[in-house]
Amino acid sequence: MTRINPTQIPGRWRSGFALDFHSIESKLVGHDEYGHPLFETLRTPLGELVYSLKYQRSQSAAESIGSIAFRFLKQWKPEVTCVVPVPANKQRRPQPVDLIAEHVSSSLQVPFLKVVSRSRSMPEIKNVHDFTSRLKVLDGAHTISPMMLRDHAVLLVDDLYRSGATMNAIASLILDVAGAREVFALAITRTRSSR
Repeated sequence: MTRINPTQIPGRWRSGFALDFHSIESKLVGHDEYGHPLFETLRTPLGELVYSLKYQRSQSAAESIGSIAFRFLKQWKPEVTCVVPVPANKQRRPQPVDLIAEHVSSSLQVPFLKVVSRSRSMPEIKNVHDFTSRLKVLDGAHTISPMMLRDHAVLLVDDLYRSGATMNAIASLILDVAGAREVFALAITRTRSSR
């Protein structure tokens, strides 16, 4: 059984957790032929599963992550009525965070509602280091189907939490535009810094 180290994450939600750090350490080991830095990264077991799902498209990793998340949710016990994934930055088929959220919704026996989408293209948020600048980039970047979430208690799911800017922007849409009753946040992993 994969061990996790849950930590609370602050944001515009009733309660939120990241299940573990994504990595333990990362060392610069050189540069590629284009001058881009190369790192050797030691990930947590959960971080390794997320990496396998996102970059190696491992379906078994999605199932494992979903099972780990469900075990934690049984202890946490947020009273949610649906699961909403954070839209991914890169277009992949299928989206890793969707696979995780679908597994969680199935385990909780509540609807999976993919109601948040990108309204415009934007730079990858991981390349924007200042929190205020991230909020500016995210302003108006997402739309929501408002009638789908009215009066729901939403579990908002993302695969990686860094500063919380994206999850907060989407939680605000869910509460202020869609009229949800409350939001709970679940990030599978988090970075070691908020930058």
